[in-house]
Amino acid sequence: QIPARLLGYEVSSQLKVNGIVDSQSFAVRLNDIRDPVSEFIQSELDGETRRILDEYDSSSPPSAELMKALVGEINRLLEGEIIYETGRFSLVNLTSETMKLVDKNPHGSKLIKLNRLLIEEAYPHEISNCRYYMKYLSYLLALGIWSLIYLNQRMRIRRE
Repeated sequence: QIPARLLGYEVSSQLKVNGIVDSQSFAVRLNDIRDPVSEFIQSELDGETRRILDEYDSSSPPSAELMKALVGEINRLLEGEIIYETGRFSLVNLTSETMKLVDKNPHGSKLIKLNRLLIEEAYPHEISNCRYYMKYLSYLLALGIWSLIYLNQRMRIRRE
């Protein structure tokens, strides 16, 4: 896999508003506390975000204000302590890659990455998977390089 820095951009573990692909479902899950991860996240929200979430009418998409506040709170959690606890994630089907990272007890940027993976796997239909996009981008880049090599060879043959 080609490192993102070689592709000319930084890959961030930070969540962005456009990284939430089903904002309505995400807000409903956090508001209704249907699972231990949502219960944890809601318990960690600041007062203003909790107020906006409490006022949310789940029959319509959440406001930009609510989504911005939720994303800010999720990013604060990503940068804090490890969010994994066995009971909290007991209903989440975690990948072996994520569990290997949990076992390593990472710190710094690797901990932020782990927390992001945990959130993605807890909300697979609501939050985009950053690993998928990196793999897709790598395949596209490899295809582009292969195409250039192929065209170069064809031009060389024509000249001869």
